[in-house]
Amino acid sequence: MAALSCAAFAMFFSGARAEEARLQSPSHSTVRLEAIAVPPDSGDRKVALDITLAPGYKTYWRTPGDSGVPPSFDWSKSDNLASVTVRWPAPKRFPDGDGYANGYGGRVRFPLNVVARDKDKPLLLALKLDYAICKDICIPATAEMTLRLPAAGEGVSIPLSRAEEAELPRRVALGEALDGLAITAAEGPVDSLLVKAQLPNGSPDADLFVEGPDGWLFGKPDVTISNDGTALFRVPLTDRPSGPSAPKVPLLFTLVDAGRAIEVVADLDASGPAR
Repeated sequence: MAALSCAAFAMFFSGARAEEARLQSPSHSTVRLEAIAVPPDSGDRKVALDITLAPGYKTYWRTPGDSGVPPSFDWSKSDNLASVTVRWPAPKRFPDGDGYANGYGGRVRFPLNVVARDKDKPLLLALKLDYAICKDICIPATAEMTLRLPAAGEGVSIPLSRAEEAELPRRVALGEALDGLAITAAEGPVDSLLVKAQLPNGSPDADLFVEGPDGWLFGKPDVTISNDGTALFRVPLTDRPSGPSAPKVPLLFTLVDAGRAIEVVADLDASGPAR
């Protein structure tokens, strides 16, 4: 399938007026960049990348699962830009052929932390986004857009909604609870992981996503939830690098329950519990 390239048209803002760089895509989606905040004394700018999908379509998370391609962000044509950090909302799991894909349907907003090289000068944020839009088949798409951000203190503040904030996983330590949501233990035989968690809402749709270094892939877990909210996730290891591996494997766990999510980083010892 040929990639679909989509021309963007930029819109700009100054002073207290916030406008957005918007892309109308022929590929069953609409993409835009939207300014959220420009603090008065900081090189940081807060921006959101908004992707709205046609009914029935989905796009992918950073770790897409058994199939799919994660979005790719190219900021190389920006001006006065030091760095961009993408914050990923917690994904959902979709049946996809013989397996499952991790991603988003409907609408997803990625908060971006944008740092200017010189905070006292305007910043031109230019993005080339390569992503996939999938229903029965996947359509590669390319979106290009720009957004002009003013110098520090000359912008506006449009906070994320509570729902958007809730979708962003909060980083906590292994065993640490956030509003009662916690991953309490993780251990792994060679072919799977056993992860214990506390789910204050006990949602039947609770899910656990596990990411590892290159070559380490984990599948959809089986979960057992007790009446007190204690959950046991059995996560299959679907692929790993050939040959000997390091004694400890760093893993990132994303636990989702009733619209809230946490992230936990733990080093897995294949012969014992995670630390």
